[in-house]
Amino acid sequence: MCSRACDTFNSIIPVFPRFGFPEVELGILPAWCGTQRLPRLTSLELALDLIPTGRRMKVPEAVKHGVVDKVRLGKLNAPAVQTT
Repeated sequence: MCSRACDTFNSIIPVFPRFGFPEVELGILPAWCGTQRLPRLTSLELALDLIPTGRRMKVPEAVKHGVVDKVRLGKLNAPAVQTT
């Protein structure tokens, strides 16, 4: 989920997701460029906390660290998912 959030410039998400690299817990290396983009969006310290451990952060922490721009309550409708 983290790499998907890192792919967009203006990320608007619903309240429920958790961000991280859960594939690490299965012994799979993270992919989809999230490992390169997360340190650019946040900090190297946070990236090194999330990537090798598989720890996931909740939405308030993701907003605090700049992974997500906005949080939307309820379903995402068409205006919320349009790209600019």
